[in-house]
Amino acid sequence: MGNPCPIICMKIIYRKTIKIYCNMILTMIYSPRKQQIKASTTQQTRLPPTEPMHTKQKTGRTQTRQAERPVGRAGEEVTAMWTKHRSILLSRIMTLLFLLILAGGCLGLPWLLRWYAGYAGKSVLALRPVMLSLWACAIPAFAALVYLAKMLRNIARDRVFVHENVRSLRVISWCCFLVAVVFFCFCFFYVLGLILSILAAFMGLILRVVKNVFEQAIAIKEENDLTV
Repeated sequence: MGNPCPIICMKIIYRKTIKIYCNMILTMIYSPRKQQIKASTTQQTRLPPTEPMHTKQKTGRTQTRQAERPVGRAGEEVTAMWTKHRSILLSRIMTLLFLLILAGGCLGLPWLLRWYAGYAGKSVLALRPVMLSLWACAIPAFAALVYLAKMLRNIARDRVFVHENVRSLRVISWCCFLVAVVFFCFCFFYVLGLILSILAAFMGLILRVVKNVFEQAIAIKEENDLTV
C-alpha cells in the first residue's frame, strides 16, 4: 500500500477550502442585513423622546410666535436710521461744508502762509508760488463743488440718468484736469506738485469713465422707452 499522507492532506485542504467559501457566502448574504439592522437601531436611538400632546401644542405656539416676530431688528433700525434720502442729505451737507472751507481757505490763505513761514523759518516770498497755485486751484475746485451740488440735487429728485448729470460729471472731470495742470506747473518749484498733479489727473480720468457709463445708461434707457 502506498503512503496515505498525501491523500489525507488533500482531504484537509479540500475541507478547509469549502469551509472558507461557505463563510464568504454567508458573510455576503448576512452582512447587508446586519448593516440595515444596525442603521435602524441607531436611527431609533437618535429619535427624540415623544412629548405629551399639550407640550407639543405649546411648542407649536412658541414657534409660531417666534416666526411672527420681526427678524433682524437691529438691521431694520439701521435701515430706518440710514435711508437713501438721508445719505443724499449728508452728501449735500458735506458739499456745502467743503464750499465754506474753500471760501475760508482762500480768504485766510495769506495769513496761513505767513504763520507757516514763521513756524518753519522760511521766507514769505519763497512761499508765494504756493499761494498762487492754491488760488489758481480754488477756481476749478469751486466750480466742481457747485456742479456736484447740482448733481446731488437731481439725484434727490430721482433724476439720476439724465443729460444734466452727464454734463455735471464732464465739468467736474475737466476741473480735475485743470487742477492737474496747475500743480504740474507748481512742481517746478516743489516736487510735491508732481504727486498732486498725478492724483488730480487720475481723479479726472475716473470721472470721465463714470461720465461715459452714465451716457451709455441714458442711451439704453431712452432706447427702452422708445421700444415700450
